[in-house]
Amino acid sequence: MSITLTTPLTFDPGHGLPVEVLNEAKINAFRVDIIGKTLMIDTQYGNTVGGTWVSGSAPGHTHLIENKPAQINYADPDNSLEADPVYDTLMGTSLTSAAGSPLYGEVGVSLYQVLVDEGIYEGTIEV
Repeated sequence: MSITLTTPLTFDPGHGLPVEVLNEAKINAFRVDIIGKTLMIDTQYGNTVGGTWVSGSAPGHTHLIENKPAQINYADPDNSLEADPVYDTLMGTSLTSAAGSPLYGEVGVSLYQVLVDEGIYEGTIEV
């Protein structure tokens, strides 16, 4: 499972090494703090070659998924932002398993979907 990026990442590792074109982003770890209501998702760039994941040289990233509080603009209330319960929505709806469905598949798709929905990556989820 990965995200095929709408625009591939072109990464120059330097030191005379060739430029890499990395077409996908893949989750390689995630951590949940249930009490703190945060989810940390670690990703890396790479390509799937012959059905096998090959990570690129580009540095990975850690993304924080959490509830977002309301942001009130007192000078211009029309430009205020409502609270967004991103973490609560993900944990409360997306991560429940239907009878007979493998939970990892559902969790994986949900984790990738939140990365796309939050605008962290633009692309298509490949299952």
